[in-house]
Amino acid sequence: VSHSPDRPIVLTVGKFDGVHIAHQHLLARLRRRAAEIDAQTAVMILYPNPLLVLRPDAAPLALTTLADRIALLRDQGIHHILVEPFSHELAQTSADDFIARILHHLRVVELWEGPGFALGRNRQGTLPYLSHLGEGLGFTVHAVAPFSLLGETVSTSHIRRLLGEGDVARAAWLLGRWHSLAGQVIHGAKRGRDLGYPTANLDIAADLTVPAHGIYAVRASLDGEAESLLGVASIGVRPTFDNGPRSVEVYLLDFDRDIYDRTLRVEFVARLREERKFESVDALIEQMGRDVANGRAILTEPDTLRLASPR
Repeated sequence: VSHSPDRPIVLTVGKFDGVHIAHQHLLARLRRRAAEIDAQTAVMILYPNPLLVLRPDAAPLALTTLADRIALLRDQGIHHILVEPFSHELAQTSADDFIARILHHLRVVELWEGPGFALGRNRQGTLPYLSHLGEGLGFTVHAVAPFSLLGETVSTSHIRRLLGEGDVARAAWLLGRWHSLAGQVIHGAKRGRDLGYPTANLDIAADLTVPAHGIYAVRASLDGEAESLLGVASIGVRPTFDNGPRSVEVYLLDFDRDIYDRTLRVEFVARLREERKFESVDALIEQMGRDVANGRAILTEPDTLRLASPR
């Protein structure tokens, strides 16, 4: 941020990976509070995940890219979105200096965070510490209780686990939308075309969370276009053929266009089945026909496009 906004700022700081419903709950509190005191809202995203810098071997895969986080935060009506590049230097910055850097750019009057929040070297800046610091610097600190839904605490790590189990429906409920992945359409083995189901093979960034191997009913869009395409996606290693590297392939229903090198975004609506090895190519083709029929039935059911509470 190159200048100080005119109005006071209600701020929250975090990774905001997924911008899931717990994040949305915090952001709603932020918006309401800002409206009450005639302030503006600001979110500071720490990126990349501090673990990627400090303990790369322990760093989890991300739910969302930085660009997606920014877009999702904009959708939440946040006035100012700042990205703070996380580095070894930042990790060694004291809580006092970190806050001083923020206050140099933003006239923060309130800081809102979850209860386990801490910033600065050795996590020195706990909420009590920051509250004491704020007394002399003109801001107050507010803690938001952990957000749970039907007794289930909502967190990025929990959503990541659900996706790892292939439970895209429950993950969607906690995200407040379907989990999505975007990638460039690249050339594959063209095996799907030979089987009668030509697929778009996606180049997915290695640091993103991909659902468990299996077959999924999906919605898709090209290059951010408004048109919603329906499809069936296969994630896995093609055990009937080669057990090769994992691929994400999408068969788009009622679609026949050359989309190589374009960006396809895929939303995972429902898991149809696990990936498995078939005794013959004919048996696989038969099952692919059933998968497409099942996917079409799910995706054209009127209630599917409303995120229902999971059973």
